[in-house]
Amino acid sequence: MKKLYLLSILTLTSIALIYGCSTEEENTTPPPSVVATPEPEPPAPTQYTLTVTAGEGGSVTTGGTYDEGTDVTVTATPSEGYEFVGWEGRSESSSELTISLNSDLTLEAVFGLISYNVIVNSSEGGTVSFQGGELNYGENLSLVASPEDGYFFQGWEGDIISYQDSISLSIDNNKSITAKFFQAQNCLPSTNNIDVFNQIEFLTINTLGNKNYNCLIVNSNNGHPVLDGEKSARFELRPELGDCGYTPNGFNDCETDRSRHEIYEAWIPEYNNIIGKKVIYEWSTYIPSTEYFTPNPSGNPLTVLGQVFSKSEGNNTVNDEINTESCDGKALLYFVMEGNTLKYLTHKPFTWMQNDRVLIDENPFDKWMNFKIEINVSTGDDGYIKLFVNNELFNEDNRQTMCSTGNTSLNLKLGIYNSSIQDKSMPFLKQVVYYDGVKRIISN
Repeated sequence: MKKLYLLSILTLTSIALIYGCSTEEENTTPPPSVVATPEPEPPAPTQYTLTVTAGEGGSVTTGGTYDEGTDVTVTATPSEGYEFVGWEGRSESSSELTISLNSDLTLEAVFGLISYNVIVNSSEGGTVSFQGGELNYGENLSLVASPEDGYFFQGWEGDIISYQDSISLSIDNNKSITAKFFQAQNCLPSTNNIDVFNQIEFLTINTLGNKNYNCLIVNSNNGHPVLDGEKSARFELRPELGDCGYTPNGFNDCETDRSRHEIYEAWIPEYNNIIGKKVIYEWSTYIPSTEYFTPNPSGNPLTVLGQVFSKSEGNNTVNDEINTESCDGKALLYFVMEGNTLKYLTHKPFTWMQNDRVLIDENPFDKWMNFKIEINVSTGDDGYIKLFVNNELFNEDNRQTMCSTGNTSLNLKLGIYNSSIQDKSMPFLKQVVYYDGVKRIISN
């Protein structure tokens, strides 16, 4: 037993000595390597799909795939004429919607046509085909004004300005329109209307077939344009309805492809010889705006708004190759509408060959224009035609103004006259023109 105890002490002593010696020596043994434990990967986020569609009448921002909880803003934009109504199946009324995405979602933007209020009124004396109401954007509305017996249609006022009995408009806003009707008397006999014609006597060309609306004396109290005083003469022509007249056993506008309503000056018998005299005509014209007067781009047919004729009898004193031996009435000058511009032209002496058309006004509508024609009546080179527009000399044509010396006269013609209407490329619209302040002066 004592031996075992002693052995144990020796063993412990040896171990202690060995340990004590090893602490004094450098430890060159590398430490064992350390292996890091990897972090666990986070789970992939849940994603949802947002599908956005637009109904007819608009567009939306596109959808896509987003992480759960993402705030997504979508916008609905209406097309022209449409308005945003809402999102299908949702209570939100705003066209811009922000959603926190927590599930697959489909959105549809709903649009609707904008409705506009159309108010249609009529004055005393007529009716309109549509009484007014709500119409959707883009709808076409046709309106027809129908005067009662004894009345005439004047035009549309308000959001539409037109002198056509029938109009068509596309709805793009609220509209308020009034059809105006009026009562009036015929413009002849002209001597009853000193306010307009200053006692000049006028007659009607080709009276058979004339309509009661062709020439009327109208009043400023009814809203008609008047230059001076209270009245003016209103001419109306509807070529698409065959506004042509004729004289028994005489000239027939309907057969010669013309539509017209003109009145012409009845010459004063005491002036049966005006050679060497000056004749001055003066009048003012008001042309209400219309879509076109001359529908053919080539400038035909011509719409004539006033002309002056030279008439005489006897041998032709014009010595050239283009005139006949005897004289007959020929137009000295015309005022014409060409492509909605107002022009002036004269003829080569005593022929129907036109000189160049001279532009007076590119936009002659809705205003009074004053014209004065001064003619030196002569069979010689001292003759001339001077045109004054709004009191300024506009054109001078130095030429012989009378063909011969027998039974001489001039004739002023006023109204509307469409020549060669077979050349038109589309139907004419109704045409309206006003005249006022008609004067004639004859002096030595």
